[in-house]
Amino acid sequence: MATRNHPPFRFLGILLAAIALAAACGGVSLPSGPSEAPEPPGPQQPVELPPLTVSAITPATGATDVPIDASVMVAFSRPVDPATINGQSFQVTRQLPGAGTPVEGMIGLSPDGRVASFTPADGFANNAGYDVALADGVEGAEDGGPGFSGLASSFTTARAAVQATDAEGDAFAGPRSEDLVPPDLIGVSVSQETGGLVFTFVFAESVDPAPTSSKAFAAFIDLDVDQEASTGSSGLVDFFRTPRAGDTDLGAEFIVEVRLDGTAILNDVARDVQTGEIDLRFSGHIVTFTVPYAMIGNDDGNLDLAVIAGTRFDATDVVPDTGHLTLGRE
Repeated sequence: MATRNHPPFRFLGILLAAIALAAACGGVSLPSGPSEAPEPPGPQQPVELPPLTVSAITPATGATDVPIDASVMVAFSRPVDPATINGQSFQVTRQLPGAGTPVEGMIGLSPDGRVASFTPADGFANNAGYDVALADGVEGAEDGGPGFSGLASSFTTARAAVQATDAEGDAFAGPRSEDLVPPDLIGVSVSQETGGLVFTFVFAESVDPAPTSSKAFAAFIDLDVDQEASTGSSGLVDFFRTPRAGDTDLGAEFIVEVRLDGTAILNDVARDVQTGEIDLRFSGHIVTFTVPYAMIGNDDGNLDLAVIAGTRFDATDVVPDTGHLTLGRE
């Protein structure tokens, strides 16, 4: 049999067709070039945190009439580092008197690290201003955030008032006033107002500022401005009141002396000097007057007091009957 010779290109075509068919059926893998290794990951970029700021503060800046049992609460925009909230970075100080002296108290931080608190050990004083300061050393709990720029705030506590009633008809006549009807003091009130203490005396009947009138009255008011019985001097109320009333338990630094001519003077007991005159306002059976804070060297007006009033000859009525009245808390 004769041998047939096929042209070379015919075998090439058959080979290519077979390869294509096998590739289509998944039986042959076509060679590929060398694979490239993946690039190693670069350094992780730090997360940029927002600035640490104060989102809220209680009492609000400039608040007035703040209760004396309040706490200071500062809310942050994100958690803070507990190690940076302490007595050096978070302080509450009292304004005059005693400006710049830190208030003793407890500092706390909420579990989520977002709210710092300050609770005074003995409460705040009435009618007093306080400054709140957070130092720029406070830091966020996470690294990488912008620094804290600090905080300054202030508030004023509520004013105080006190009043006491006295039984009508309990005035006691002194040895030289038997021929006179003693003025019967039936009520006393004192309130802390702007600039001074406002006193109101209420009598059972009208009183008269004329020195020669049978309805003229005199009075003494003992003021214990530091509310410490161990300091100051014995007041005039204890000197005039009857033994049945007991001691006022006051250490008076100042005494208001109401004169028969319708005026009053303030005496500095410690220095034995008069610090100023006080005008009285008469309206029937009510007498009012104001003692400026500056006169008693006490900018907040927190004090203990006792009052005794009488005729132009003798002190005959006391308020309160025992002990003393307390106005506010120092």
